Amino acid sequence: MIRNLLFKKEIKRIEIVVITALFLLINIYLITRHEAWRDESQAWTIVKNLSLIDVFRTLPTEGHPCLWFLFIMPFAKLGLSFYCFSFVSLALMTITLYLFLKNAPFSLFVKIVVLFSSIFLYYNPVVSRIYSLIALIIISIACLYKERFDRPIMYGLLIAALFQTHVVAFGLGIGLTIGLIIDFVRERKNKKIFVSIALIFISFVLMVLEIMPRSSSPSGIDTSVSGMMSKFNPLYISDKLSNFAYTTWGIPQGILTIIAYVLLIIPVVLLFVFITRNKSWKKNYQIIIIAICGVGVFFGILIFIYTSHTQMSSILTMIILFVLWQLYAANNEENVRISCISLLLLLSFLSFIVPQSMMRQDVSGYFSDSKAMASVIEKSIPENGVILVENNVDDSPVYSYVVSKRKDITVYDIFNDAEYKFHKMGIEYREISVPEILAKAANFDTDVYYLTYSEKNDDNLQLIYSTNDFESIWNEDYYLYEVRR
Repeated sequence: MIRNLLFKKEIKRIEIVVITALFLLINIYLITRHEAWRDESQAWTIVKNLSLIDVFRTLPTEGHPCLWFLFIMPFAKLGLSFYCFSFVSLALMTITLYLFLKNAPFSLFVKIVVLFSSIFLYYNPVVSRIYSLIALIIISIACLYKERFDRPIMYGLLIAALFQTHVVAFGLGIGLTIGLIIDFVRERKNKKIFVSIALIFISFVLMVLEIMPRSSSPSGIDTSVSGMMSKFNPLYISDKLSNFAYTTWGIPQGILTIIAYVLLIIPVVLLFVFITRNKSWKKNYQIIIIAICGVGVFFGILIFIYTSHTQMSSILTMIILFVLWQLYAANNEENVRISCISLLLLLSFLSFIVPQSMMRQDVSGYFSDSKAMASVIEKSIPENGVILVENNVDDSPVYSYVVSKRKDITVYDIFNDAEYKFHKMGIEYREISVPEILAKAANFDTDVYYLTYSEKNDDNLQLIYSTNDFESIWNEDYYLYEVRR
C-alpha cells in the first residue's frame, strides 16, 4: 500500500482534469477574498503609467529584472482592471500545475502533497507577483531537461528567461548554464547548444545592466566591500537563517529552527551516501552542480543582500523540487528515490505552515487595508474629486483599485507635484504639513481629499474614514480626510 502511494506513477487524464478544476475553483474563491498590497500593485502602476523606456529606468530602484514588467504591461496598458490582476497569476499557475501533474515522475500522492507546498498554495496563484512566472519557467525547464539535446534553443531561452525574473533564482540559472556548457564540451557537433549558451549570456549581461545601481537610481542595498565583509560572522549568518525559518516556515528561533534544518539535511546526506555507494556520479554530477549553485546562491543572497519574506520559500521549494525531480528520474535505485521523496514531502510540509495561515487570514480578515479604503473612495468621493497623496509606499494599491473603477478621480502626488504614477523607491519622503496640503488644494476647483497614514488633528481636515482598527497582515493604517477650504 505504502509503496503504491510513493512509487505508482501512472496518472489518468481525468485525475489531472479534476485536480486542475479544483485548483481553479479554490483559487478563484481566494482571489475574490484577497486584498492586494503594495508589492503587487507597484509593478502594475509602473507598467500602467510609464513608457517602456521609463520602465527600464526604474529597474535599478526596483531591484528586479524586466520580465515581470514586460509580461504584465500589455494587460495594464489595455485597461485590465486591477481587481482582476490576480487572475494573471492564476492563469500562469494553472499551466504550471498541468505541466507538473502531467510530466513529474512522482506518484499521484506525492504530487498532491506538493500542491500544498508554497509553490501552489495561495502565494503564487493569488498574490500576484513575479513568483508565478518563476514557477512556470522552472517547471517548464524541468519538463525539458531530459530533452535538452533535442530542443537546446527552447531550453536555452527558458534559462535566459529565468535570469530576467528574480535575483534569488539566479543560482539555479547559473547551475543550469554550467551544465549546458558541459553538454557543449561533450557534444561539440550540436552547434545549437552554443546558440542557447549565447542567448543565456546575452540575457545575463542585460540583467546586470538592468538592475545595476546608478547615481540617479540608488538601489538602497549596501553592496560595498566593507558592508559585505561585516556580514561574514557566525552570529549574523545564524540570525539570518533563523529569521528565514521563521518568516517562511513559521518556526520560531531556538531549538525548533535547528531541528528543522537538521531534518532537511538528513535526506540530503542520505542522497549523497546512496549516490556514492552506487557509484552513479557520472549520471548525477550535473544535477549536483545545479543543486549546489541553486541552493548556495539562494542562501548567499538571502544572508548577504536580501531581507527574507514569506513568499521567498516558494523559490527555494521550486529549486529543490527541480533537483529532486531530475535525481528521481535519473536513478532507479529505491534508496535514492525514497530519499528524494522524503525531502520533498518534508519541504512541502514546512512550506505549508505559513501560507495556509496567511490564506485563512486573507479569507476571514484582511491581507491589506487597501481594498477597503479604495471601496470607500469609490463610493464616497464625488465626481471629478481629487485625492492628495504623499507618494507613500502604500499609495499604489489604493490608487490601482480606485482608477480601475473611477477614472474621473484624480490622485495627485504632492511630493512630486504631479498626478500620481508610481512610488519612487530610494527617495526619502517626508510627511506633508497641513499648510502645504491647503496650498495645493487651493489649486483645484473641485472637492479635495487627503490620504495619509497617521492621524491628523486639524480643523481644516475632516476625517472621512480610517482603517486603523483593522487587523491586517501588513498592519497598514489609512486615513482619508476631506480638505476644508
